[in-house]
Amino acid sequence: LNPLSPSGWFSLGYCYLKEGVDTKALNAFSRVTQLEPENAEAWNNLAALYMKQKSWKRAFYAVKEAVKIRRESWQTWDNYVEAALRCGDVASAIQGIRKIVSLGNVANFNLASLKLLVEMIAERKEKSNCQNDEEPQIHNATLEGDFESSVTINDEDEDNANDDDVNGLEANLPAVGSTEWQNMEKTILDLLKDIAGTSASGYELWGTFARYYEVVESWSSMKEMYLKESRALLSLQWKSDEGLFEKVVKSCQNLNRATLKAMEKMGEGKGALSGIRFHFRSIMKQAKANFEETPAYSELEKVVASIESSLQTGSMN
Repeated sequence: LNPLSPSGWFSLGYCYLKEGVDTKALNAFSRVTQLEPENAEAWNNLAALYMKQKSWKRAFYAVKEAVKIRRESWQTWDNYVEAALRCGDVASAIQGIRKIVSLGNVANFNLASLKLLVEMIAERKEKSNCQNDEEPQIHNATLEGDFESSVTINDEDEDNANDDDVNGLEANLPAVGSTEWQNMEKTILDLLKDIAGTSASGYELWGTFARYYEVVESWSSMKEMYLKESRALLSLQWKSDEGLFEKVVKSCQNLNRATLKAMEKMGEGKGALSGIRFHFRSIMKQAKANFEETPAYSELEKVVASIESSLQTGSMN
């Protein structure tokens, strides 16, 4: 091996990668980036290896170098989004999702990152509500026009990226309720709509969409998305798959919760409960043969019993 040959080090790193010898693969790909800083594939391989180790700051440093060079690779942007989120850089993650959407590769996008993004927003809002604004919010990002990244790592100082023994950092987000926060919510909504219009739409996306509407307190839309999640699950082979059936039941629980919330907050009538009761009874009938003795089936029975009690008593609890 010529110690000054980037291609030689890359081939060696690739062999180590295939053999699962991650430490040696990291060393080899690091050597490539030193000898050939414009090698996007080496940077992306470094990022993927660091992500595997949950060394998120190192991963984010490496993948930022990769996207500078290879801006049309959705796989690299996919890694960029996850690493950014794990480092708490919501702004950069949103920029990465925008790029993936613009590249037209949404069908291959890792929806787990989108779910993580929405949960980070939800967690911040829930914390803010619990604190009742007793503590001042810190602005770490600006949302006028574009949502600017607030986390930077100096190109010349990779040591800053090699100092993390943690799984993630506190998310950098604007103050809840501020103009910047509202703009961020709108940006995320636009991205969700863009993704929903592609082949990537499925039960995972509808569930994430519903969670977003819960965060922004759009109760009717939340209910609609959970209904879409339920229908998407029912289109799969769930009748012979207990794991999928458990997801169906969880979706039913979410749909029931969303319906009750819409009744409470929006004044929707009991007809909404009657509609989902029919929906749930149909699922129970189809599931009985294979899943009657399972805990999930018992949970579904409880949901239906609760709805019937609410309809009889007029209670929404």
